[in-house]
Amino acid sequence: MNEARSESIRVLRCRGALSLALVVSYAAVSVAATHDYLAWNRTRWIAPGTLMQSGVSPNQIEGGYESNGWYLSNLKYKRVRKKIGWWVDDDEYIIASGLLSGYREVQRFDFQRWLPLADASVVVLHRVEPEAH
Repeated sequence: MNEARSESIRVLRCRGALSLALVVSYAAVSVAATHDYLAWNRTRWIAPGTLMQSGVSPNQIEGGYESNGWYLSNLKYKRVRKKIGWWVDDDEYIIASGLLSGYREVQRFDFQRWLPLADASVVVLHRVEPEAH
């Protein structure tokens, strides 16, 4: 009987240790993911601000739903199908996480991520005018 009880205690300890390890792992990934999201979001707000400081109108910037809504919200806005997002008058500049067809990179804002253990960036893209033939 004593051996059975001792085995039962060992099993409970192993289960407890495994449960604790899983909770700590989930917590670590959650903290890292939150850090990465907040770092990306801070950087994403710097990019349109930098463009506007250099004289670019907010109407020329597709900075994402939040940025467009903050700078350009208009209850009478009529969405244009060929534009990427809401409240976009002219998407001459786009704030993105990478290159897009028809645009060239003009500025890059790097930020540190924890999850992939690599740096990442937000880029400012400027529309490339189609070449006339």
